[in-house]
Amino acid sequence: MRTPPPAPPTEPLHAAVPAPTGVTAALGEVLLPDASTPVLEAAEVGVRDRSRWLVRGLDLRLGRATVTWLVTLDPFARDATALALAGRLAVDEGHVHVVDPHDATRRSGRQVRRVVGIGWVPRLRLLEDRSRVAEVVRQAYRRAGDRLDDEAVGTLLDGAGLAGAAEVVADDLPASQKALLGLVVAAAGDPPVVVAPFPSGSAQDRDAMTAFAERLARDGSTVLVVTAGDFRPPDVGPQTRVLGRVS
Repeated sequence: MRTPPPAPPTEPLHAAVPAPTGVTAALGEVLLPDASTPVLEAAEVGVRDRSRWLVRGLDLRLGRATVTWLVTLDPFARDATALALAGRLAVDEGHVHVVDPHDATRRSGRQVRRVVGIGWVPRLRLLEDRSRVAEVVRQAYRRAGDRLDDEAVGTLLDGAGLAGAAEVVADDLPASQKALLGLVVAAAGDPPVVVAPFPSGSAQDRDAMTAFAERLARDGSTVLVVTAGDFRPPDVGPQTRVLGRVS
């Protein structure tokens, strides 16, 4: 994947782009949202690799404390969508905005990454992949300002469907379990929005992903799980919706 150019700093919406529904007033970058204000809004988002569009025309509005599964066209679109919505990849068209419910501040461009946690991206290799699962979790929470003991790490892994995986090298996990681990790591520091790619995997891992995502939503997070192809999660709860492909 190409290295994107630096994104511009956070700016007010241009006059040609309507403000998010539910924003009742604005002073600079500080918004006064009501209950209908989306926590994350993407409008006409497009990302391309040279002449090929990986994703184009993505419109998405995510409310607070919800879970959304977004089914994209293919793994390239899945990863590009996740990285763009998490502020890790500059968009070539459109815009992404996040309203941080903690301080009612709207962030755009690379500022989005400050308030959006991102899970494991299959097409990226990280140094910590060679660490054991428990240490990957500890490192993530340490960076977020928290120190976890063995019991706390075990509780997190059990809740994410990774019981017994603490001493496994992260890179040796099946892809769907790496995605589960990525969701645990992305939630470190309680970001208001968590974006987690999810490849094809067993029904057990899909159920675990859904259950853990809904647990995060009950705690106040907005969770977006991005997958690809004809995949649909087998069982979703009342907090979860599934959206079709983005071309």
